[in-house]
Amino acid sequence: VDRRQRQMCIETVDIVEKEYVKRILAKYNGSIKRAAEHAGLTTRSIHGKMKKFGLRKEDFKVGR
Repeated sequence: VDRRQRQMCIETVDIVEKEYVKRILAKYNGSIKRAAEHAGLTTRSIHGKMKKFGLRKEDFKVGR
C-alpha cells in the first residue's frame, strides 16, 4: 500500500468513526459514560475521539 492509499484509508476510517461517535452521543443525549458503555470503550477514549473530531457533548443534549 502506498502513502496515498494509506492516507485515504485513514481518512475513511476517521469519517466512519466520527459518524459513529456522533450517533451514540445523540442516542444517549450527550452522556459520555453511557456512550462509552454502548461502544465498549472507556470514557477517556470517547473524550479523545470527541476532541479529535471537534465534538462537544452539549451539542447532543435533548432540546438543542
